[in-house]
Amino acid sequence: MRPCGGLAVVAAACVLAACSNPAAMVGNYGTISGRITNTAGQPVANATIVVDSVIQATSGADGSYVVTGVPVTDQLSPATVSVNPPPGYAPPPQQTVQVKANQTTANVNFVLSPA
Repeated sequence: MRPCGGLAVVAAACVLAACSNPAAMVGNYGTISGRITNTAGQPVANATIVVDSVIQATSGADGSYVVTGVPVTDQLSPATVSVNPPPGYAPPPQQTVQVKANQTTANVNFVLSPA
């Protein structure tokens, strides 16, 4: 009897391809988006946005960010969104939001103060 190692490799490759393909994120996943600015209203680039201590994104030159593949939540257990600011800024208070399947929770904005 031959081991079916080849089949296991193919199955693992398919699973990994699905996990790394944003188009595969359907069903129980949503998106969080917003903008990072400073107290003067200017965009802040290179801030790291973290959802539930696991999923990350980085703000762009215009301060905007999009976090995809966020598991759906409910009112009793919302997603926690925090920001690790670039040098020179203090971390803002974290926010909690509800994420709905195949929808974007928009305007989860943060204002950074000088450190």
